[in-house]
Amino acid sequence: MTIKALRAELESLGFAPTSIGRNTMYLHRSISNHAEAISRHPLLTGRAKGTGNRRSAVRLDIAGLPPMFARRSRRGGLMRFVVSDLYAGVMPRPFNELMVTAGAHQQGLPVVEPMGASVEKAGPMLYRGWFLTRAMEGRTLWNLLLSSGAQRIRRSALEQARAAIDRMHDGGLYHADLNFHNLFLCEGEQPPRVIVLDLDRARLYPAALTASLRRANFRRLARSARRLARAGAALTPAECAILGLS
Repeated sequence: MTIKALRAELESLGFAPTSIGRNTMYLHRSISNHAEAISRHPLLTGRAKGTGNRRSAVRLDIAGLPPMFARRSRRGGLMRFVVSDLYAGVMPRPFNELMVTAGAHQQGLPVVEPMGASVEKAGPMLYRGWFLTRAMEGRTLWNLLLSSGAQRIRRSALEQARAAIDRMHDGGLYHADLNFHNLFLCEGEQPPRVIVLDLDRARLYPAALTASLRRANFRRLARSARRLARAGAALTPAECAILGLS
């Protein structure tokens, strides 16, 4: 996809473009007139310490707007020790993530509601980015499973997670890094449901996922389960069976 086609798709999904200084932003039209206030938030200027798996997310409470979370793009793996938040390329990943997430949300798939994305130019073909979503009350499955909660709560959350993954797959959504940090239990809803976070490098296909792509997602989740066990929260065989993990 070209940049021109990406921009056209984002606008068709309800996101308005705006430029402020070195930042190019696409914000949902319901909040686009607050672009200046959003761009001045400490996360965007690098002055805020975040939460989450990579300490990259902060809550945004801005007068006149719904509660939101902003997640700064940060690398994983060994590259995080070299350039933790600097990316190269002509197709900014936050905008692609926005397009995929908005398309999945529009189809009713169990994903977080996207509110916008921004790219800050850092040099020729270099940028830093962030992604904006509506805030949800709850916690990741990683945090839930590490807690000493009741067994019925764990089982219910895992059943909701499996249902969300199946819906995601049936709807053609492939997650590039499915793990327990990216499965979020919305505890502010009754009944609670699980949604999928962080669709960076995800793809939305026009038809249900093939068996091989589904297996790839479950392999990533199994790897996350092994990490969870090393952190002290091993899944039982029955819990693994709920998620379809061997």
